[in-house]
Amino acid sequence: MSSPTKAAINLLIWTIVFTVVDVVFVGLRFLAARISHRKIYADDYFIIFAMMNTFALGGVVIWAVFSSGMGHYAAELSATELQNALKLIPAAYVTWTLGTTSFKLSVLCLYTRIFSIKAFKTLSYVTMGLTVSYCISFMVVFLTTCTPDISQLWNPRPDGHCRDLNIGQLGSVSTNLALDVIILALPMPFVWNLKMALRNKIIVTIVFSFSLLTIGIMIWRIVDLVKNADADFVYNMPTLALTTTLELWLCIIIGCIPTLAPIFRTYITPALTKMTGSRKTISARSNPRNIVTFGGGRGRRQTSYINMMGSQDPIKADIGDIEREAKDNAFREDAFTTTLISSSPQPDIRLETLSTKNAIRVRHEVDTEFSH
Repeated sequence: MSSPTKAAINLLIWTIVFTVVDVVFVGLRFLAARISHRKIYADDYFIIFAMMNTFALGGVVIWAVFSSGMGHYAAELSATELQNALKLIPAAYVTWTLGTTSFKLSVLCLYTRIFSIKAFKTLSYVTMGLTVSYCISFMVVFLTTCTPDISQLWNPRPDGHCRDLNIGQLGSVSTNLALDVIILALPMPFVWNLKMALRNKIIVTIVFSFSLLTIGIMIWRIVDLVKNADADFVYNMPTLALTTTLELWLCIIIGCIPTLAPIFRTYITPALTKMTGSRKTISARSNPRNIVTFGGGRGRRQTSYINMMGSQDPIKADIGDIEREAKDNAFREDAFTTTLISSSPQPDIRLETLSTKNAIRVRHEVDTEFSH
């Protein structure tokens, strides 16, 4: 049996590291849900399913490193190693397709949860339909690549044949890329039409734009497929496996980031406030910094944060203006929060949305815990 190549060992290290990172991010996602006392939504279940398929793909990669001779030329492999290498193709394709589809559905379900704009929710549901159709269509296309069945790949028979695998892969990756572009662009017009500070719009756009990473990975994969269309499949398998798994690893992380607002409010913000509000601070900031994050459900009562649709100067904000602005923004009340980080003792302002009356009340509490 061939020994693992350097490329295969590097792929194994990447697999172990990113698997741990994905577990951490999913764990933080559910910790955030517990902190905010919110229920588990459809987007949470979809991200779990995506992670399960990512684990399955990681297991396929680990098995391939030690049993298929990936990274070697096909002519150097035994018949068993070559069969094992070819068996990886359907296993990797099925887990990748299900994993990327689950990630897309998770993001779209999150969209419908945090936006209350009817037109936007309708577009999200339509995109969900396209995503499910993509998954079913290309699963059928790939599993019918060979006649009489997919085992023709590693167990060739005289009366059977297989289509060119690169055609199906290019079609699948290209369609997947187009769907990711649609999902990325979908909220942008609505976000930039909101009545809120330009800085906040930019921050929200950046959060949604993390999907550009997966788009870049898919472009890399398409280029690699075209460039190496006639090359030795087993020799190029480490690169193909890396682009395939890296996309899924990043999908899990990107899908979890927008849900971590309660983690920021509970742990990160108090630590930053303690650091910037210490006695060693020479001068106070006239304009405190804000961290825009995504939340969900009712959480613990927190100090030092304001609703993102609130005024830049909450003390002087006119309640009527805030009510009208919050109504125009058409976000769910738990969609976004902005964490106020002050470098000196600051009043604690709380703007709480009353969902039953669609109004906002302002309460001003003086924080007396700071001392000079």
